[in-house]
Amino acid sequence: MTQDASDQTKPTDSQDSAKNEEKNVMPIAERFQYAAGVIGIQFGGWGVKGLSKPVYSIMLGVSPAMVGTLLALTRVWDALWDPLMGSISDRTRSRWGRRRPYIFVGSILVGLMYPLVWFASDGWSETAKATYLGVALAIFYMAYTVYSVPYYALGNELSPHQVERTKALGIRAMVGVIPGFFIIWIVPAAFYLAEISALPDATTGVRLFTAVLGVGMAALGILAAVKTKERYFKVAAKTKKDNPWHSARDFLKDLTFWKFKGIIICMLVAGDLPQFLGLYLNVYYVAEGDKTFGTTLSALGGNVGTATNLLVQFVLIKYLVARFDKLVLLKATLLISILTDFTKWFLINPDYPYLTVLNSFLNQPTIAAFWLITSAMGPDYLDHQELKHGKRREGMLGSVSSWLHKFSSSLAVAGSGFVLLWVGFVDEQHENQSPETFFWMRVLFIVIPVVFYSIALLLVYVYPLTRERVEEMHVELKARRGEVE
Repeated sequence: MTQDASDQTKPTDSQDSAKNEEKNVMPIAERFQYAAGVIGIQFGGWGVKGLSKPVYSIMLGVSPAMVGTLLALTRVWDALWDPLMGSISDRTRSRWGRRRPYIFVGSILVGLMYPLVWFASDGWSETAKATYLGVALAIFYMAYTVYSVPYYALGNELSPHQVERTKALGIRAMVGVIPGFFIIWIVPAAFYLAEISALPDATTGVRLFTAVLGVGMAALGILAAVKTKERYFKVAAKTKKDNPWHSARDFLKDLTFWKFKGIIICMLVAGDLPQFLGLYLNVYYVAEGDKTFGTTLSALGGNVGTATNLLVQFVLIKYLVARFDKLVLLKATLLISILTDFTKWFLINPDYPYLTVLNSFLNQPTIAAFWLITSAMGPDYLDHQELKHGKRREGMLGSVSSWLHKFSSSLAVAGSGFVLLWVGFVDEQHENQSPETFFWMRVLFIVIPVVFYSIALLLVYVYPLTRERVEEMHVELKARRGEVE
């Protein structure tokens, strides 16, 4: 009788499993507090790249090829620091964790540097403006690395459960869309305020807006650092500090890693290589040289795209990620992207300029879905690595991935300015380009993304970490090291 009573008081396997699943659930408030930090990341990443082209090329008169080359070179410089920052973060054993101290300090540095990038003067020579941009970006991106690498590494540690991770990273993706509502209005708002003489010139408006944003970026980064829990810190603390070169070698020797990164690199190139084509088609083809109207069209399209992005991401998080394999969703996303990209031919039309807004409505949501899904694939790959090598390497995965992403993106950004030259665009002629030049600009604006979307789709078909395989890895890891607290 005593033994039977004792047995009855012991938790069953199902009860243990239920308790563990409950522990894996990340509080809603903490999900949003972590996600708040991505706002500074987006303003510092896409915001700098997106603003540099119109500010330095259209406002300050630096050639598009020069701006693209400087963006590329400074991103390569930035990428060189990523593996070092990832290794430092992985090897840190402070009382505050491995990631949070760097997020705290890095967000402050990024907030301080953000407005300083735009302080080149219109009265300077083109060489002086280009030199200032290069130096300012080099310093800014060093601060950005201190912030972004540990931040994204922390995202891979939010929960050991793949659905919970996907939901948390999905909220990050949704919050990360918010800066898009503001970044794209900075330039047209600055032009407008200069036109009505509220400001001496448009660049002054850019500096004022980015100064305000810099304060917000720092505050939200601090919030993420203070409020987010590091769930894998105890697991990492029990393991020997890893040699960073060995860690990087293990990633680079893994064919699964290259398939995963290849999918993402294709999407980056698809977006970055035709960037100048999109901007210049809006300003000089659709808006016929009216810079305020052209940049306003871009901003309106961006806002419509951002709003639909939020809706798509909500549907993915709420209804789809828990029911379907991420790879199935990714295949569908890429197929839709290929089909909708062909609509650009009809929607980029100077006779009906507001159709460009519909272009964003059709093309942006699938891109947002892509980034949500691939961000959730990162922790799955880390489980694959831990199973093979017995170590958690979130920081090194983030830094090696970031290096590859930035290097690929840099080449594409550098090429974007030269694509304009290749099709015969003459900067001094503005809207008075030949019909052949505008024709080839439109063709390449469609063809370049379609080619890279298609390559990404082929890589998804051969990627091995299906939903079933990820669940098997989770069971094996739990048996090996126990539950993550």
